[in-house]
Amino acid sequence: MNNKNYYSLFFSYGMSFAVIGFSYIVYSKILTPGEFGLYSIALSIASFGIFILEGGIKTAIIKNTESFSDMDQRTSLSWLLMVSIVLSLLLIAAKYPLGFYFPIIKEDYLFLSLFTIIYLLTYPFIVISTAFLERKLHYQRLAWVEAISNTIERGGPVVFLLWTELGIYSFVVALLLGRLIRVAAVSASHPVKLCPIHIDRLRSILPLMREGVWLQLATGMSLLRDNLHTIILAPLWGKAWVGYYSWGLQLCMVLSQAFVQVSARVSLPRMAQQMSFSERWETCIEQIRFLVIYTAPLLITALLVVPGINLSYFGGKWTPVLPLLPLLFLRMIIGMAITPVGTLLPVQCGGMVFARVSSFWTLLEVVGSLVLILLIGPSGLALNYAITVFLGLYICVRALGETCTGDMYIQIMKIIWLRPSLLISLCGTFMVVVIPLFSKENIIVFLVNHFYSICGAAIVIVICAYLSERDLRKNIGIFLHNEETV
Repeated sequence: MNNKNYYSLFFSYGMSFAVIGFSYIVYSKILTPGEFGLYSIALSIASFGIFILEGGIKTAIIKNTESFSDMDQRTSLSWLLMVSIVLSLLLIAAKYPLGFYFPIIKEDYLFLSLFTIIYLLTYPFIVISTAFLERKLHYQRLAWVEAISNTIERGGPVVFLLWTELGIYSFVVALLLGRLIRVAAVSASHPVKLCPIHIDRLRSILPLMREGVWLQLATGMSLLRDNLHTIILAPLWGKAWVGYYSWGLQLCMVLSQAFVQVSARVSLPRMAQQMSFSERWETCIEQIRFLVIYTAPLLITALLVVPGINLSYFGGKWTPVLPLLPLLFLRMIIGMAITPVGTLLPVQCGGMVFARVSSFWTLLEVVGSLVLILLIGPSGLALNYAITVFLGLYICVRALGETCTGDMYIQIMKIIWLRPSLLISLCGTFMVVVIPLFSKENIIVFLVNHFYSICGAAIVIVICAYLSERDLRKNIGIFLHNEETV
């Protein structure tokens, strides 16, 4: 993919996440922790519904090197739509079983079911067309479609929350508008028609579905790990703590996901087209390096400004999650390596190996979370997140098998922890934090009382961190040179 496409992809995702970041600030001010938790539960249920529906078919389509007939595409779409209708009906019928395990959702089941059904019924029309556009590396077009639809889905609720009486249903209305726009746009770019489903036609896509099942199992394990705050904390501690964790994890997403989404989007087809492990590993290492460069300074320096923002703009409602942010941010920084390695693993070793690795890691994470939550309360989940992410990365690297040498994990650790940008961010943040220790002032009080000065210091730290990276300076120079040439 050429630089023009890459920068277009990054800019469109950056614009989308800027809107999401602004919306996040508004949600944090308007919604209670319980309402934030309810929205998080809706996203979790929708994500698990999509997981069951897709069956890994999108990844299998992108990864497959063979051509697909028009009938294969139509059959795939028709099959997914049929499954989505069945899942929607099951969701309507599942009110009481789900309400038994999650008693807190009984009164909000209409909102949760509407939110999920919109996802389910629109997803088949989006995923098939998108998969074939990605096979053609049409990321520039896709990026803008997804940026606009995501902006409506995640930013639209702000408009309805501020100027209508829809309340929590603002998220449903905005989701419907955004998904319909995405369906229309991707269908226009790569139209796929419905067709009657016959057994002989289903047989033609069975190999695709078989590989997709393994890939989807791995994706499901990742989804389970990402939603432990909903699955475990909701029954034990209620939706307020789900809201606290959702707020912290959403902050992680706002600070990092524009970069992660670009990497995850381009790495699979890029690695699939490369033939040797050495080429794929070099691509993996390159992506880890740049992900850490871009995200670590933002995550680390955010610890300086979030306490002041929480007290000044949000009335201190998110205070319980503030002590957990360093642990969540640590997980995110190590997760910068897991994104490329997790893409390399199925390409290099196949979906079955990927599924086994992801399942084992998830088992460790679930057991560790339960033990620590029962021992020390809700904060145990964040502590477990920070511990098991190192184990998860090690398991993924070792699973590369004969192609993996013993020092690859160490190589990744060096790339992360010896980055000049990360070291400068840590040192700068530490220097600011130790200032109140000399005057015996409480650190949080100091950060709040000197909020604007702290923001200025954080900006200086981030700029210095970015400028310390030769690769980033080189890319900026190339980009500016291209702009002058144009």
